[in-house]
Amino acid sequence: MKKSKLGQFYTPDNISKLMAKLITSPSTKEPLNIIDMACGTGSLLTPLQKILPNSNFEACDIDSENIEYLNKKHPNWDKKNINALSQEFKKEFYDIAVGNPPFIKTKTTSHIANLIERNYESTSLKNSSTVRAEIVFIAKYIESTKIGGMVSLIIPESIVSNEKMKFVRTFIFKNLSNIRLYEISSRYFDSAEVKTYLISGRKTVNPDHNISIGHVTANGDIIDDREISKKFCIERADIKYLSHLEQIKEMRAKYLSLGDLTSSINRGNKTKNQLEKENTVFFHTSSFKEFTSSNIELEGNLDLIKKYSPKHVAQKSDILIPRIGRKCHQHQVFISEGNAVVTDSVFRLNVPESLALKVFDALQTEENQFWRDLHSKGSCTKLLTTQDIFNMPLVGLTR
Repeated sequence: MKKSKLGQFYTPDNISKLMAKLITSPSTKEPLNIIDMACGTGSLLTPLQKILPNSNFEACDIDSENIEYLNKKHPNWDKKNINALSQEFKKEFYDIAVGNPPFIKTKTTSHIANLIERNYESTSLKNSSTVRAEIVFIAKYIESTKIGGMVSLIIPESIVSNEKMKFVRTFIFKNLSNIRLYEISSRYFDSAEVKTYLISGRKTVNPDHNISIGHVTANGDIIDDREISKKFCIERADIKYLSHLEQIKEMRAKYLSLGDLTSSINRGNKTKNQLEKENTVFFHTSSFKEFTSSNIELEGNLDLIKKYSPKHVAQKSDILIPRIGRKCHQHQVFISEGNAVVTDSVFRLNVPESLALKVFDALQTEENQFWRDLHSKGSCTKLLTTQDIFNMPLVGLTR
């Protein structure tokens, strides 16, 4: 997908055709009211027009060049050069709503705050100075669709897997039935950092209990299609995680978690660049590669605690693991001597000294590294959250 300067990823033909196929059928009656609120060059509406030639198409975009292109290419469409984020759309008016909204932050205006308040079960989001645009668009698309109408969107993986986006998933699963959620092949993206999903469903007041999950190949084909309960998808709905759900449940039931042994999991509060400027001894994600052994001695001493908070200083018997990085699930070190300030990209695990080596041994197992890989989020640069680490089963330490 080609990314525009406004944060949009233009949708390739195979994905556009698949989305149209998922939300139409031979029995679909016309004319219908169809909208794309961030239409770009109209790639999502074009295959729908071929299937539903007698319907009404509304194409909105903030970029005037896109609208000029559409005026020539699709003169019969209703084109609007507007910023849909600030536009009030008719509620429950459209029969079909499609979109690949921009993946950017936007200012939380009073209009957006009101939209959030009436749609999402989130008390803090409306008071934030900024909000992710895709959160706003999801609410707008679903709110503007008729009961029984169809919605099909491209959304980033963060909406699907991030624990802070649970309220968005709750909203989607509550308002859509017959949901299909498919991870899109990374071949479609110029930026390896972006992983996206296709989600479609029928707007409802009586939500069902299951969703279909799977993958979309580079050819636009659906593979690995299967059903799974919505209750499991509220916490996380990414395919990688859901595909190993039974194995995750077995590990949690069998082994103690890190959170069972300690409440002290800290990450640094300063970046590598900040600590370099302060000319201090620090430990960053790149530091893991600097040691040939996983049992290491650090160069600093306890004088660091006088300058920095003790919770940010690695000490003897601590365990350090990366919070972020391409291979954050593969690394861990045990501090045998010395001290260093940890950066904001490193977790410091402070467990009872009598259990420290057992915990460290557990972290080195293939099962644990598999678990961390499964819970890391992101396409290229991966991320582990504090909650992920608390919930991490320690292989060898049975309940």
